[in-house]
Amino acid sequence: MAARIVGTVIRLTGGKGSHWPGKIALRLCPDFLGKIARPELVLAVTGTNGKTTTANLLADTMCDLGYDLAHNSHGSNIKEGVTTAMIQSASFWGGSKKNCILLEVDERASRVIFPELTPDYLLITNLFRESYARNAHVEFIAGVLEESISESTTLIVNADDLISSRLRQNNSRYTFGIDRLPGEEEEPPGLIDDLPLCPNCQGKLDFNFRRYNHIGKVHCPTCGLDNLPADFCLQAHDEMLRVRVKGEIESYPAVGETVQDDYNALSAIAMLRILGHDADEIAKAMTGKRVITSRKEMTKVDSKTIFRTLAKGSNPIAVTRGMHAIMRLPGTKTVILLYGIGQTTSGYSDMTAWYYDTDFELLAAPEVRQIVISGARMADLKVRLLLAGIPEEKLTLWPDSANIADADSLEQDNICILYELYSEPLAEKTQSMLTKKLSSKLTEL
Repeated sequence: MAARIVGTVIRLTGGKGSHWPGKIALRLCPDFLGKIARPELVLAVTGTNGKTTTANLLADTMCDLGYDLAHNSHGSNIKEGVTTAMIQSASFWGGSKKNCILLEVDERASRVIFPELTPDYLLITNLFRESYARNAHVEFIAGVLEESISESTTLIVNADDLISSRLRQNNSRYTFGIDRLPGEEEEPPGLIDDLPLCPNCQGKLDFNFRRYNHIGKVHCPTCGLDNLPADFCLQAHDEMLRVRVKGEIESYPAVGETVQDDYNALSAIAMLRILGHDADEIAKAMTGKRVITSRKEMTKVDSKTIFRTLAKGSNPIAVTRGMHAIMRLPGTKTVILLYGIGQTTSGYSDMTAWYYDTDFELLAAPEVRQIVISGARMADLKVRLLLAGIPEEKLTLWPDSANIADADSLEQDNICILYELYSEPLAEKTQSMLTKKLSSKLTEL
């Protein structure tokens, strides 16, 4: 009955949803997920960083491969959003009308989803600390997943992450990883390290190659623990992604420029190969797919570059990776930070501890000439940036976030907007305003 009622609501509202149809269904029937008919194939994606991009890439590619697919791309990744997607996969009478469902699942929500809806395959991108007020620490989240994942679920894990790759060690699993790419530099340790000691013997770990934070090639000299060998191994990213599978090199189109984009694409490729698709048909279906511009976009106006990139708030790894992407741009820079913009007071409940785990020291480089900060906690963020060694004269506090584009003098080679999801409309508006200002200035010359 719940499926019938909520299914009608979805159809009347145009077939799209957030999480409220699922919320209604769960209110009417708390064990709804355990009762509704499931599609023949249930796939799930979880992890700290990259799960949304990976799930969207998989969904787009699978549709091109002919799957009749349900996906919670329009909903949330908690139980209500997953329930909405399951309703969309069902007929009016509650039977399944899709042959597959692909679910992005919040790591913490897995404990209330997986016991009722067991994935056939679960892709885990990585695990890091984030959202401290909600998620505590990475050991807690790893423990939630360890307890929630069924023994019947086949895992697809990141061999370069010694935390997530060791979950549910008795489960069947496939692995993906990236070799040290030609010309790739090793990154020095950041402010945080979620894997300071060997998870087997608590001895000191040796990194043969540290890509970033605890991601890389690692060895324990005490007990001999190593990364799992990668079943799907990216060996080069030139004009294509060169992936070694069972000793053979396969070529796939790239979906972005960064190593994070490569991990997302590689994990999606692994999932599709495991499902039985050959390299040629996957490569054809992936052609033209890119990281969506709502998350990253670069605009050129004459010699100036406006670069907008999303990095989740309260997530020190994601924000640090965003700053690394900014610092790779050649030339001088203005950096606009859009975090906490939706807050109206500085009494917002989320703690600011993540500021002090984020490598804001990267912005102390001489080519960063101006940093513009807005939001209710802009004074707190200013303190963190001062402690990072950034001179106060480089910092601009701008209370009028709606017109933050006016804070930039347009003198630097690059204007970089680093923002969280809740600031996305403002980030897009700011990029548009800056583009118009630069174009107008160019016309006046």
